[in-house]
Amino acid sequence: SQGWRWAAPSGPVVAPAAARVDHAGPLSGWGQVVILDLGDGWRAVVAGLDTVEVEPGQGVADGQALGRA
Repeated sequence: SQGWRWAAPSGPVVAPAAARVDHAGPLSGWGQVVILDLGDGWRAVVAGLDTVEVEPGQGVADGQALGRA
């Protein structure tokens, strides 16, 4: 799958669904990144953040702030 891409306006970036944080922090060439485990083998990658407000292993709710763009 090629996934989906969209540009977020400056400000808070929120989780697209309830999930568990697999990765939160820098990733070479991608800036600050949050990788969410959505379950059933699905992952969501949120890249290009300026700051990250979550930690690996943390559960997040749909709409919860992950960081800022």
